Amino acid sequence: MIDYLHHVPGRLRIRSKVFRFDTISRNMAVRELRAMEGIGSVRLNQKASCITVCYDIGLINSKQIIEFLESCECIKAPSSVVRPVIRKQTNKTSDWRIGKEVGKIAFNILVSRGITSLLGRV
Repeated sequence: MIDYLHHVPGRLRIRSKVFRFDTISRNMAVRELRAMEGIGSVRLNQKASCITVCYDIGLINSKQIIEFLESCECIKAPSSVVRPVIRKQTNKTSDWRIGKEVGKIAFNILVSRGITSLLGRV
């Protein structure tokens, strides 16, 4: 039921199909979250099927918010959550620059060898 979970202290973002399609559970969860002590804001993005909760870390923690969403049947238990695969970001610009520099070096070597062989023949 959870497609994605992102958390930094004070901010929790959860993507679940419930936030797009199940209006009864979604509306109840959003309404009750907003009424909870320690919750600063609750933002629902229906098109992205996600909810973002900003909260005061001194009054409430992410575990309590997740447990509440589980009780509303908006999400499954975290043990059933599959963590997203994090792929290494490559900097294509620097890869391109490295390739360009290697090409220049190879070209210079070929030119210098060609000139050396031509001068050796004269």
